[in-house]
Amino acid sequence: QSLRRTVLNTMFPSRPNSHCNDENSPRLGVLDRLGSRHLMNYQDIVTHLQVLTSTPVVYSTFENASFQRQVDFFSSIDILVSPHGAQLTGVLFMPRCGSVLELLPRYYHLHYFFGSLTANANLTHAYIYLSDDDAEEDMKNVSSLASRKKARSAQLCPPVSSIVSGVETLIGKWKSCCANIGV
Repeated sequence: QSLRRTVLNTMFPSRPNSHCNDENSPRLGVLDRLGSRHLMNYQDIVTHLQVLTSTPVVYSTFENASFQRQVDFFSSIDILVSPHGAQLTGVLFMPRCGSVLELLPRYYHLHYFFGSLTANANLTHAYIYLSDDDAEEDMKNVSSLASRKKARSAQLCPPVSSIVSGVETLIGKWKSCCANIGV
């Protein structure tokens, strides 16, 4: 938390620690990847999420983005939807009451990587495993380096209804958190 405060106070001194607002409407973001694990249906995701908030849903990728741009993005988003990947390392810069909905490709059920990072940043973490099959059974089928690499390189087309449902749940948690901090 002290690293977060130091970086944000240096880069964005007037930015609040929380974005709980009078409209009670969180700022939603979709952080995509352009290579592996790209969200092929990102436009549908953004369109369907837009009905859940009064602020514009922000879509971004971090290819060639500066550190300052990445920190700016994370610190201005209350609820983030993103595929599993290194782009999620900046979640510690998200505001108080923030949440992450991580999308995990089939055969890549590694929710604990960024789940533990979000927990350490006092954020809420949820994930959607993009398979109808049992994740633990799937993971037994990716024991070789080649099979893990193939799983990591998949393009994603997650069910929009599952994302909307997950974000609705996270909005409820965000509102509850905002009410508890007295904003």
